[in-house]
Amino acid sequence: MSKVYKLTTQEMTSHGGFEWKKGEWHIEPAIGQMCQDGWLHAYPHPLIAEFMNPIHANIQEPRFWIAEATGKYQEDGGLKLGFEGLRLVEEIIPPHIDQEHRIRMALMVSLEVCGNIQWRSYANTVIDGKQMKLSVPTNTGETQEERNVRMFAYQSSVYENPWRHTALAMQEAAKIKTIDFIDLAIQAYGKEWEDDLARGRSIYGHAFRQRSK
Repeated sequence: MSKVYKLTTQEMTSHGGFEWKKGEWHIEPAIGQMCQDGWLHAYPHPLIAEFMNPIHANIQEPRFWIAEATGKYQEDGGLKLGFEGLRLVEEIIPPHIDQEHRIRMALMVSLEVCGNIQWRSYANTVIDGKQMKLSVPTNTGETQEERNVRMFAYQSSVYENPWRHTALAMQEAAKIKTIDFIDLAIQAYGKEWEDDLARGRSIYGHAFRQRSK
């Protein structure tokens, strides 16, 4: 059995009104593509669940659960998991992720896949806590997928719906290469995630850009 993480509404339902009860196994046929009916969806880490929720189920004020999974299995680039069987085991405190965490995550993901020199300079400068304006980057040598990641990351960095655009940047980046999204998410959130499960703000949270002078 695998330990994974599941989001539900406050009323213990998930996408499509599917009802859950703690400790109760649910089994699905697990046929076809993972995003279709017939698979039970979960995440490899609570931070990934929080980052991706805006473009997946988009549950408002979700409850976070440790879950057990069994049976057939599919994975979507390390961002979403599908299982034949799943049950909720324990509810946990949701991670506190604000828009600054999301911006940092979008920029870090873009640096994993984008080779555009102008963009990399911009992303690193913002992550380091400095302000700068981005000139229109030259597209030479970029693939369409890289350009998508860059544009979504830029929109996030200028506070244009970082909830949605960070998730889209992650989704596009997963199409380009295999990325350790859990490690990046922990870096974006801060060391406190490992030290004290989601019970405090990250030092990289609010106004991380003001850390460096």
